[in-house]
Amino acid sequence: MKLLLTVCVFIGIFAQLSQVDAVTCTTLSTCEKTEFTAEKCESKVCQCVSGYVAVQEGCIKKPAKPTVTIVGENNDEALGSTEITLSCDGERFVSTYKWLLDGKPDISKNSKTEKFNMVDKNLEIQCSQVVRNIESEISDVKTIKFLGASGASTAKPIISFNSDKVAESKPFEVKCTGLPHGFLAADVKLTDKDGNSVKGPIAQLSSVTNEKFTCEFEKSGYTFPAGPTTKKYPDVIDSIVSVEITPVTNGPAAFRLADAPEFTCQVSPAAKFLPAGSISYEWKNVQVALTTATWQVDKSKAGVYDGVSCTATLNSNAVASKVLPKITINNDYLKKPVVKATPTKPVVGSQVAFTCATDEAGVQVSWELGGSQLVGQTDKTIQFGEIATSLSGDISCSITKDGFIRKSDVLTFTVQAEIEKPEVDAPTNKFGKLGEMKLTCKSDSAVPAMKYSWKK
Repeated sequence: MKLLLTVCVFIGIFAQLSQVDAVTCTTLSTCEKTEFTAEKCESKVCQCVSGYVAVQEGCIKKPAKPTVTIVGENNDEALGSTEITLSCDGERFVSTYKWLLDGKPDISKNSKTEKFNMVDKNLEIQCSQVVRNIESEISDVKTIKFLGASGASTAKPIISFNSDKVAESKPFEVKCTGLPHGFLAADVKLTDKDGNSVKGPIAQLSSVTNEKFTCEFEKSGYTFPAGPTTKKYPDVIDSIVSVEITPVTNGPAAFRLADAPEFTCQVSPAAKFLPAGSISYEWKNVQVALTTATWQVDKSKAGVYDGVSCTATLNSNAVASKVLPKITINNDYLKKPVVKATPTKPVVGSQVAFTCATDEAGVQVSWELGGSQLVGQTDKTIQFGEIATSLSGDISCSITKDGFIRKSDVLTFTVQAEIEKPEVDAPTNKFGKLGEMKLTCKSDSAVPAMKYSWKK
């Protein structure tokens, strides 16, 4: 028996289409299931798992509902014609901010922090955040209450110190905040335990036990039903209270050699609030004898530092920090991920998926397309449906673990105008016992929706 020349062809079923802000599944009954994209195809669009929303390359987490907060030390009241600064707090990476004033969009404002002018009525202010093309829920209303030429204010004084623990005779600062917007410093009456007006630093005394500062607001024409506020003097201390290694790491951390950090053995309260004397330091498990306040991790060699702590001593009183989580210095802490495309030569109108392939466990993934970050995209596999030639370009992914980031090489891909010429693949040139031979029609443009025909 001889094998006749056999030819296979793909029957094109795709058309030139515009890229849309969702993965389309016009030619497929199901989508490629990923961590955040479901298999379900509904209304010709791939669906997302709960809590996620569709974007061009898959699904991202829906932006959280933001909060409107007052910037500064005033309360939520204001005199007419005064300026109030507000912040729209929430997501870290935001494309656009939207503000609403009295329920209507304020198109003049699009930044995280904006200023509003008080008129002769209450202001009701809300905001939302847009991450790429996905808008969050609108925030709850922040009401800024109008104060006329006279009346009652809900303002309540707030007393604070620059240190809540201070040694005998050491100066500290006290201030009183919480005034309505538009009021002046002269409207604040802050007094010490003896009823003396407080201006400038106060020296802590050893005899002070339960004595208190008092603060109240006074302005002609206004009443303050909340009344004055009192606060006990800072605690008198005679040595270091606690020690902390900064910057704080909440878990294991890894760095490249060039990025090896410097840590500080930080005493509390700060040295300027402590009794006179010289503070000595001792670090443990840093591979060298170290008695300085700071530890610069060795940048010259890889290493693992486990069980690091420091002790600060003042006037024979030693206080130890908590043990620092494990620190790793290694340029190859994570293996480089690889971007894999399926198919490798996608054709116009078809589908293509990219996977950030890695053997590393517990990593977070991020993506760049055409040199720009796909903000919010953390799925290990992303996909595009009904692609156009404009999608052609460079794509890469990064993985992050313990603060260490490793980026893949760039994969340059081209969306083909036509289906890649197929080939007939025969695993073996020998016929089976019944004279059969298995042939496969293969192409780098193959996707599940393609149809096949054979000739011989």
